[in-house]
Amino acid sequence: MGENLAGNRLYRNDGDGTFTDVTDDAFADGLVGVWGFQPAFVDMDGDLYPELLIAADFESSRYFVNNRDGTFTDQTGPSGTGLDDNGMGQTVGDFDNNGLFDWYVTSVHLENPPKGHNIGNMLYMSLGNHTYQEMSVKASVNDGGWGWGTVAVDLDNDAWVDIVEVNGRPAGQWLNERGKLFYNNRNGTFDEIAEAAGFDHLDEGRTIVTLDADNDGDQDLVVFTNNGPLHYYENQTQPSGAWLRITLDTANNPLLAPNGFGSHVTATVGKNTYHRYLNASPSYLGTSEWVVHFGLGETDIVHELRIVWSRGYVSILNDVPVNQNIQIQAPRLADLSADGMVGRSDLQMMLDRWGTVTNSSQLVADINNDGTVGAADLLMLLADWG
Repeated sequence: MGENLAGNRLYRNDGDGTFTDVTDDAFADGLVGVWGFQPAFVDMDGDLYPELLIAADFESSRYFVNNRDGTFTDQTGPSGTGLDDNGMGQTVGDFDNNGLFDWYVTSVHLENPPKGHNIGNMLYMSLGNHTYQEMSVKASVNDGGWGWGTVAVDLDNDAWVDIVEVNGRPAGQWLNERGKLFYNNRNGTFDEIAEAAGFDHLDEGRTIVTLDADNDGDQDLVVFTNNGPLHYYENQTQPSGAWLRITLDTANNPLLAPNGFGSHVTATVGKNTYHRYLNASPSYLGTSEWVVHFGLGETDIVHELRIVWSRGYVSILNDVPVNQNIQIQAPRLADLSADGMVGRSDLQMMLDRWGTVTNSSQLVADINNDGTVGAADLLMLLADWG
């Protein structure tokens, strides 16, 4: 453990109720100079190893790529991120429905910024392979006042993710500035419709989270105010499209995080596939309901619902009716094929992945989690046969 405990820290869960500070080992520079406000772990490249995204103040937001060995590499510059001057809140979503997760970071918008400064919120649209194009001005989501918490959420269930943020600063150009609701126009741009939608928060907003408080299939909003009251906004959008809400139960698999944290869920309707990542959407000092929510537009069935669990198990449900809450149980430890039983298919998968774990496809077969697919895993699989 490093002697200097100041600043951002990464604590590894040792699985026995204790944690170990691994900051100095995981990051070459120990996160020096990062004025962190809100981190998020998200698997941005689909390799099962989540990246670490940090919204941070004073031009210090960071994009760290997971090296799959307990360490991270700072790819902020090469990735095209970290352009925000005062990163505070953040959210991740597939805003253009191309199957790649994008990153939105809130910051401070100035009417007359100093020359050379990147003012306001930043929208980093993924180009794949850990590269991004900043599109906030073109997309009309740059001016968020003095931005804080933000969420990516499909408010009208049209299958396109919108952005909501809260802001607040009791001075100057930010005094009594309304929260922002950026409606996705489905063409790379957004319209700010907070006033028309009744999202009238004018206090010093800090945190915003989503949940379905009235269990009617659309996502409601809760805003936390600095030294002020909580605000609840019931979603009454009309018309509203079809929806599906999914909770994940991992109680029967000790190698999966509770509630399916880190799962990548896709819903395919005809030729369209929509992507969600379950990490409770850390906003700023708050997280949302542990639910995967899909708005699905005009449809009555999801042709394929696919869950890629954080260890690589893949559960597939076909022809799922819409407009319902469903709970999906994770495969048990030795059910590598996620077909509900432990048998020949699982044995073959284990043999195909035999040896030292060097890539993410082997994780599912390392059922004793020792870094090797070997005899110990085989014995555990045979003990759970049937």
